[in-house]
Amino acid sequence: MRTSAEHHYNSPAERAQDDLLITEVKSALLDKGISNGYPVEVDCDHGTIDLSGVVASAGDARRAQMIASNTRGVVGVKNRLTWR
Repeated sequence: MRTSAEHHYNSPAERAQDDLLITEVKSALLDKGISNGYPVEVDCDHGTIDLSGVVASAGDARRAQMIASNTRGVVGVKNRLTWR
């Protein structure tokens, strides 16, 4: 999935930090099997992760939020995941 949000950064380093957090959260969700076969989108704006899309269950949505919030450098999580 592609992120369409527009963010305003003071430096390329700020954007790079958000990109790193997106990669780390996506990898962790995949490693834990939460995003396997489900359309999960991860975005980040100044350290705040935004989770959206669909997962298998409410439990997976809660686990996704916990994984994101426990990622070093994340300052907040917006969980907009739904489940089937």
